[in-house]
Amino acid sequence: MKSYLEKSFDKIGVKPVSRRRIHGQDVLLGDGFVAEPYPALKKFGVEKDDFPNGCYATVWLWGRDDDVGLGLPIFFDCMHDITQPISTRQTMRINAAVQNAKQAIEAARREDA
Repeated sequence: MKSYLEKSFDKIGVKPVSRRRIHGQDVLLGDGFVAEPYPALKKFGVEKDDFPNGCYATVWLWGRDDDVGLGLPIFFDCMHDITQPISTRQTMRINAAVQNAKQAIEAARREDA
């Protein structure tokens, strides 16, 4: 049975690719190509003409079971870093999401202090 977090990935159109421990928190990472980002990603601020050829969506979610504490999708043009191999491009996207998650979790911890 899929967790709420994994179902959240399905709604965006990405697959879970990694789970990391960031500042003591479990963070689930997903990545995938979204061929028609509009209107599917409209709620995340994607406009009709933003990605006419599709985009990669890399998502991080911080939470447990049925509770998403924090999360953010990051969108990349389908031609980003085109001179790099596909596996390297995915690693670059995941690294960007990890960095973003670190910053968000640090900010949330400061707010709670």
